[in-house]
Amino acid sequence: MPSMSSTNLIFVVQEGITVRRWRQGDEHELARHANNYKIWLNLTDRFPFPYDLKAAEGWIEMTSDQTSWQPTLSFNGITPEETKEAFEARQKASRIPTNYVICDNDNPIGGCGLEFDINKYARSASMGYWLGEEYWGMGIATKVAFGLLQWGFDTFPWLVRIEGDAYSWNKASIKVLQKIGMQREGVFKLKAFKGGKYGDIHQFAKIRDGFLPEIRE
Repeated sequence: MPSMSSTNLIFVVQEGITVRRWRQGDEHELARHANNYKIWLNLTDRFPFPYDLKAAEGWIEMTSDQTSWQPTLSFNGITPEETKEAFEARQKASRIPTNYVICDNDNPIGGCGLEFDINKYARSASMGYWLGEEYWGMGIATKVAFGLLQWGFDTFPWLVRIEGDAYSWNKASIKVLQKIGMQREGVFKLKAFKGGKYGDIHQFAKIRDGFLPEIRE
């Protein structure tokens, strides 16, 4: 069952660069990096622009509120030996924050996380990430995405696949997803609309290494 360490560290990216939980005090650096049209252009519309201090405070408050944490284990995960009560206790324990901050010497420079939709896809999650513009072109995004992918499979043993999407104009993110071993599974034509223009969404996914499924015919 997933758990959070007392240090709130999720994983180390490289020397000086880490991924940890968001906490109070991160608001100003979050707003400074996130208030960037170029970043907004490559993310879903849940990510606001302009990104002011009020938006940053709201994000920190939400990610810190345990009542907002969603279960990561679906009812499909119940075993024949379990009672409903035992499974519900296990599902409750699966509620952990899944959105994190990327840090340079503990100072926020971006964000990453996994999104679960267990009522639709019990064994899948979607990954996302963003970096402050001054950290682009350093290979950090690739290392963060790879670390998040590995952490996701290690932390949630029931996950079979982790997906990642990229807008057609975001060539850098497409390269990141390819570099970390994800396979392009399809292109959703004209599904993206940002900044008054349309584009495609490229979907990538990674299947858990060594997974041998029983296929329903």
